[in-house]
Amino acid sequence: MNESTGRPGVKHHTSAERKAEAVMAIEQLIKCGKRVRAAVADVAYRTGLGERTLFTCLSKTKGISRDEYGAELAPKRRPSKPRRICHPDALNRFIDLCAGSAPVTVCFRQLRAEAAVEGWAPIPSERTLRRELERHMSSSDRWFARRQASPPTA
Repeated sequence: MNESTGRPGVKHHTSAERKAEAVMAIEQLIKCGKRVRAAVADVAYRTGLGERTLFTCLSKTKGISRDEYGAELAPKRRPSKPRRICHPDALNRFIDLCAGSAPVTVCFRQLRAEAAVEGWAPIPSERTLRRELERHMSSSDRWFARRQASPPTA
């Protein structure tokens, strides 16, 4: 069964060891006299890996010792992006503003104006502040706060 199906609980990357074993099998078939294309097709059929994947693995491992195949074929981990830091007073003011009846966009504009006066920096984007607001105050809490802040209708 294909491992990159996107179903929950299924790995999205084939293990590096499995790819390394496939590359070694291809190299063994080539040493026995099989052509590269035929060897890749044969190993692809037996392992369930794609031919294009196997050709990529072959190119990545060319000129490398067999001991290093697994490390070379492992997915490369990228460092995570640094989180955008917001001035703590600005964040607290934004949460207080959003607890009222005003929409988040209006609260953000008001925060930007107050931040310029108070000297709060940096102020991230509205979307970033919305995510931070969601961490501090759920949408249902904001909904109740808006209902309590609005004047009663007769």
